[in-house]
Formats: sequence, C-alpha cells, structure tokens
Amino acid sequence: MLVPLVEDPESERAFELGCRLAADSSATLVAVAAIEVAPVLPLDAHMREEEAVARALLERAGATADAYGVRFSPVLVRAREAADAIVELARKERVELVVIGGSSRKTSSVGGSLGATVRRVLETAPCRVLLVAPVSERIRAQRAA
Repeated sequence: MLVPLVEDPESERAFELGCRLAADSSATLVAVAAIEVAPVLPLDAHMREEEAVARALLERAGATADAYGVRFSPVLVRAREAADAIVELARKERVELVVIGGSSRKTSSVGGSLGATVRRVLETAPCRVLLVAPVSERIRAQRAA
C-alpha cells in the first residue's frame, strides 16, 4: 500500500486510513513525500526547507505507523511532478492500493497542487486508488459545535 504525504488534513486522514487498512491486512505501508523541483533547477538543487518539511512528514508518519503496529517504509523523492513520482513508485513497489487525500488547496513546498496530482494519479496509477475526500466546511462546522 502506498500513501503520498503532503502538509494538509486530508493527507493525514489518508495516512491514518492507510494504517488501519494495512493493520487489518498485515500489509506494508509505503509513505512517499515528493519534492517538486522546478524545471529551471537541477533535480539535485539545494532545497533545504522543502527537505526538512518532507522529512518531518515522514517522521510523523512513521510514529503513526508504529502506533498502529504497521510495517512502514518511508520514501523521499525529488521529481518535476509529484504524480509521476507517485505512479513510478507504485509500479516499482508493485503496490496494490494507493490511498491519497483529496484537496483543492495548493501546498507550496511538498507536492505542489494536490488537486492536479490526485487527478494525474487517478488517471495513470497501475493499481486501485482510494481517494479520501476532503471534509466539507459544513461538516467541519458541525464537528466544531
């Protein structure tokens, strides 16, 4: 099972769902943090802030996976497009399921526009994709009340 990570609540919800599914099926959970590198820069350009964010995401994911008792494999990749890196990793690892959080918000450092990334993963993934939809504002307001 593969779960892409970005800094947003939908990604966290997707990872927790992935942990529950992996725990139920004794699966290994691969978490990927993709750093998108602009075409004008070399792929190995210094991006210390983005790398720190990605490493922190993977660290938190590892702690969550430990809490669920799930085998966990963290992956940090650099790519021009996060979706391409996610799909390539899904092929390489021969995953059966990608669990991805859906959002229309932009993330600035890791993952770029998740909305576009989600669409691309849905269109090109070599396996099933489980989309964890964002919680609507109405539901958020009800939960807060």
